[in-house]
Amino acid sequence: MVELECPNCKILIDIPKGIDTNHYDGIIVCQKCGLWLDIKLVESKVRKRKVVEKQVKGDICIVYKQVKSGKEGESGENIGRES
Repeated sequence: MVELECPNCKILIDIPKGIDTNHYDGIIVCQKCGLWLDIKLVESKVRKRKVVEKQVKGDICIVYKQVKSGKEGESGENIGRES
């Protein structure tokens, strides 16, 4: 089973049943916050996970950007939304 955590809301994203986890390169959407992730799965392991920075939904363009962590020495991503 592939475990893919959303960098925005920190939940485990459910991989849709139709996706071949042995070989997949494409977009996954977090079911909780709607963040789009460009991922690559090889042999049921995550080889790439990148936030899609520009998303177009109808007439609205959502831009995601990485912001620095508020705590020193803490690594990780904090993603915010702008519209």
